Parts: sequence; C-alpha cells; structure tokens
Amino acid sequence: MMCGSASPDRRSNIVGDKERSSPLHDLAEFLAARVHASSIIEIACGSALSCALAACQKQSPEKWIEIKLDESSGRPDIDENTVRDSIIACANVIERVTDSRALLSMLAQLSQQAHAVIIATVDRQHDPAGKWNLAEFTTLLSEMRIAPAFIGLTGHGNEDHRKALIVAILDWRCSLSVTRPIPTNFRPLAIIATYNDVDIVPSIATKLLDDRIDVHVLDNWSTDGTFEAMKGICAARDSLTLERFPPIGPTQYYEWRKILQRKEEIATRLPGRWIIHCDSDEILCSPWSNVSLRGALFIAEDLGFSAVDFTVCDFLPVDDSFVGGTDPERHFRYFALDNHPALSVQVRSWRQGTERVVLTDSGGHEAYFPEREIFPYKFIMKHYSIRSPEQGRRKVFIDRLGRFHPEERKIGWHIHYDDWKADHPFIWSASKLIEFDEQRTRQLYLTEFIAGIGIFD
Repeated sequence: MMCGSASPDRRSNIVGDKERSSPLHDLAEFLAARVHASSIIEIACGSALSCALAACQKQSPEKWIEIKLDESSGRPDIDENTVRDSIIACANVIERVTDSRALLSMLAQLSQQAHAVIIATVDRQHDPAGKWNLAEFTTLLSEMRIAPAFIGLTGHGNEDHRKALIVAILDWRCSLSVTRPIPTNFRPLAIIATYNDVDIVPSIATKLLDDRIDVHVLDNWSTDGTFEAMKGICAARDSLTLERFPPIGPTQYYEWRKILQRKEEIATRLPGRWIIHCDSDEILCSPWSNVSLRGALFIAEDLGFSAVDFTVCDFLPVDDSFVGGTDPERHFRYFALDNHPALSVQVRSWRQGTERVVLTDSGGHEAYFPEREIFPYKFIMKHYSIRSPEQGRRKVFIDRLGRFHPEERKIGWHIHYDDWKADHPFIWSASKLIEFDEQRTRQLYLTEFIAGIGIFD
C-alpha cells in the first residue's frame, strides 16, 4: 500500500489546518468531545498533512496524534489501547496508496475498536485530483460490505466553500446495518407548547402520534381555534393529552419561564421515558432519512446516551400559497441553516431520570441534568415559524412582540424579532435559500447537519 505522489501544496490546501477551519478536523474534534475520546489519531501518508496537523497539535497538543502508514506493511503502528479511546481520521490518503481497498479494509477493522473512523477523499466531480465521485465511493464501500453510519460531502473550509470532499463516518455502533427492533413499550412523550397555531399544530401532533410518540399539548389560551382543533384530535387519539395553561386563565403576557417549568414538571413524573421538548411549529427528525424520530431515539438509548442535540433548519415561504392544515413537510421546500449563536446547541430531547431537568437556565434551548450524555450526531429540527405573509405579520407583531414578558426580555429572551419591520414582505427568495431533498440535501450538508460544522463560523 505504497503512497503515491501528490503535490504537498495541493493536499495541504485541500485538507486545510485548524487555523483555516478544516471541516474534517472540526468534525473529528466535535465527535471526540461528544464521546469523551482522549485522542484523535490522524493516519497520514508521507509529509503532505504535517502542516495541517501541526496547527491542530498547536491548539490541542495533548489530543492530536499523527501516525504514518508503514511503507512495507501498509498498516499504521498504533497501540490498541490508544485506538479504543480515539477518533481516527484518514484524510486524502486512500486515493494516494497503491491498494485503496486494503487500506479501507484496515480502516473498517479499526472502526470496530475506535469510537469512530472518519475517511475523507477528494470528490472527482469537483476536483480532477479525486479518484471517485460520491456515488462511486458509496458503491465501493458497499461492495466491500462496509456500511458507514453517514456518508456525504463537505467543503475545504477557509474561503473555498465547494462541496469537494467526500466524508464517510465508520461507526459500527450507529450503523444502520445493525438490527434494533424497537420494543412496543418504547413510547417517547412530546410536550408541545402552542399559541395561535391552528394552521400547523394539528399536523405536527399527528405526525408524532403516527410515529407512536405520545403527545402532551400545553395551549396558552389560543384565540384562533387551536384548542378546539386539538380537542377534536384528542377525542380520536387516546395518546394525546391536552391542557390549557396556565389553568387560571389567559394572562397579559406570554410567560415562557412558567411554560418551561410546567414542561419540567410533566417530565419529572415520567422517569425512564424519553421526553421531546417541542414547539408547535417544529418537526423533529432523525439524522437518517430512513429512520423515524422514535427509531433514532431508540438507537440513542440502546447505545447508552441520554440526550439528543438538533441542527435547526428554518423553512420559509417563497410564495403565499400555504393553506392551513397542509402538511408543512410537503409544502415548504426551501430553508436556511439558522446560524444564530444561541442555536448552536439545541438539546431538546432527553431520557428522563429521577432528578428534574432544567430548561429555564437556557431559555428552553437545552435540558440540563446530571451526567448528561449527548448522542454524538445531531438530529434535525425543521422549523416552520413563518408560513405566509398574513400569519407572519400576526405572529410577529401581535401574538409575539405584543405579549413577551418585560422581565424575560430584560434577561435577553425574546429578542429575535426586534429588528423586524412592519413592511417586511414575509416572503423569501428561493434563490437565496437551500432546496431540501430528503436524500441529496443530507449528503450535501452532511457536516452541517450532524455536527453543526460550517453553520456558526
């Protein structure tokens, strides 16, 4: 498995370094932090990656280890104990050795010991230096019976935003080739707070119920028929609980802290169950297109994790054609990756323990509790805050800005609509958004979706 010749400058530019924000290295560090890996092993071939690795070692000298492929055996000389507690990265090497299949086979073996193995190679469709395009590389892995947990594309980092690197994550624990029958009694509970969302919340709740997820709706005394619509669903579905909150009646302000505290109370009564803290305009999804939310939560539990983080996708109207009651997933096709710093972590689902979780410290963005272990890969949150111009104006200027509690605004909550103007069109240009395709978009934005990398730079 001899290393082939390559331009050191070209390879260095492709992989980048920590200071130039290489998505590959950011991904390795993200996963290492999530699984508490003590080291990140970079398998190199020759000296092409030395500059990039030097930058990483400068940032985290105790974590990054460079291992060169042995020129005679083609195998890295790595201590087994180090491998067991590591993330392994192999970037732009497999296309440079004489026997790519042998190297891939060895990396697959290492993935049975390490927390995960990240393989990156140049996509030939975007760069002539590449040996495969994404479809060809996926086929190659399939032929070798290597089932990556995730495979897709990422960018070079720095100023080069082309999706020109193929990334495959070998994590046998999360591989979908591992059969995990979901017990019938595995029933997560989604707790949804709503106010004047009659056009969407019945669809949101029904999707959850159809996925065998129980639902508890807290209606904040809606005036648009939301409560009545949910009452009709409640009569037909015994796994839906409906309450008006607060029980004393409507209040002058939208008291988010009290709503969060009520969610905490409900969850506390259900130790051992997965709780989903959800708003009435959100559809929460699995990291995998062919696995349901319930199925993915069971994978997280089966692997010993107790919480799930989400990447937020803001779906926006590009015309005024939405009709209330329409499935938002089918109707809205264009989204933006929300890059507000407050949304970089969204721990919105957890396995309830014996102690009460805390949602109020983060304004509802994170569930805090002792010994929280977050699943390594982010799930997806599809957010449908604005559905039409009429609904958007009513929501922003009447239902929200007019009702936010002054004391909550003083601590920095509810400021996201402050810059919105009355003449805002509430229609966005499709050309400035990303079109969502269940398969292709997950591939194109792999590192953004599963790790948030490239969103908050």
